[in-house]
Amino acid sequence: MGAAAGHRDRRGAELPDAQAPLIALIETLPAPIAERLLVELLGRLVEP
Repeated sequence: MGAAAGHRDRRGAELPDAQAPLIALIETLPAPIAERLLVELLGRLVEP
């Protein structure tokens, strides 16, 4: 672990906060729909 390991970057906290509404929605969806939504989201993240 380097010296930066204990450093907390404030920008890192923004992502979970921004995802909270999406995660709350996904938790209410039926499993097949939630799975398909997550597959599509991940696909868009990895496509160039």
